[in-house]
Amino acid sequence: VDNDKMLVAQWGSEVDAKTWMAKNPGHLALISFAHTDVIKEDAHITGHLDGLTKYDGGLLVSDWITGDVWSISRNGNIHVRYNFGPGTADISVAEELKLLLVPQMNQNKLLAVQLD
Repeated sequence: VDNDKMLVAQWGSEVDAKTWMAKNPGHLALISFAHTDVIKEDAHITGHLDGLTKYDGGLLVSDWITGDVWSISRNGNIHVRYNFGPGTADISVAEELKLLLVPQMNQNKLLAVQLD
């Protein structure tokens, strides 16, 4: 959340209740509080986006289905930084410890990964 806007990790639409797969994968979307409209969608990262957190001036975004964790740097460079397998959920960063916290829903675990 930044002033009057919010960045949202979207799962997608037309979700199959048995597989959780979305027919139309999600994107990152910037939403205005003032107008409740999507201002912009970023198609560079698509998938079943579940987690979104700030880190090192950029962002980390997780995909629940693939287990990928994408890194978006301050200057817009995007790459898959980690893959933890399916079930990678709402990630978070413990800044003071430089740890990425990764809930693993399919394994009933919480991973703590040292960030560099």
